[in-house]
Amino acid sequence: SIGTLPLVYFIGSDVCEICLDHRSTKKDRLLECETCGVRVHEKCYGGVQENSGAWTCLRCEDEE
Repeated sequence: SIGTLPLVYFIGSDVCEICLDHRSTKKDRLLECETCGVRVHEKCYGGVQENSGAWTCLRCEDEE
């Protein structure tokens, strides 16, 4: 079952790594961190600041 697979299994796939859904909408985009490649929905991640450039997750921002 998917619930028992390790999270690492999903890295690099086209699904949100929090909810495991692949759908992306204008109101809830599926974002990919430009540094590590993690993919998450805006709502699953708790929102992101609006910008027109590349997105970086908080973990990668903290490592800079």
